Amino acid sequence: QSIYCPQLQPRITTRDGTLLYWELTWFIETLFHDARGLQEQRDQCYSHLQQYTLAFQQLAAEKDELHKQFLLQTQLMDRLQHEEVQGKVTVEMHLKELQQTKESLEAVAKENKELQAQISQLAAEMEGRILHQLEGEWLHQGGGRAGFFAALPPCSPSSFYRR
Repeated sequence: QSIYCPQLQPRITTRDGTLLYWELTWFIETLFHDARGLQEQRDQCYSHLQQYTLAFQQLAAEKDELHKQFLLQTQLMDRLQHEEVQGKVTVEMHLKELQQTKESLEAVAKENKELQAQISQLAAEMEGRILHQLEGEWLHQGGGRAGFFAALPPCSPSSFYRR
């Protein structure tokens, strides 16, 4: 088995038909030394390649994990935005209901005041009629005006309404 090397041909010289042993030995040692250096470089390159491969795999795993976290955060943000919109809609509905209730209460309060005024007016009118009727009966029976008022208990529209 022979090794073809173009550098080998000019270095091998003959003197009187013999090879120069020391030149050949030196050349072979140089080739072995270069081969060992290349093997060490190959081993270093392979080691670096393994380190880079491992680092790449770790980065790919981290990228996948970050992508999952990003998707989860996006889903959470979408859910929060949806809940925020729902909350605003709910608040608006409750505000409308409160406004309607307030308007209804104001209408009922106004109606109550009107009814109280009507009741007070009716009570005053009735009190006037009753007094006029009693006074007429008292006078008809022969009593005086002073005796009539002295015989009645004190009465006002509010006390009459309470009775």
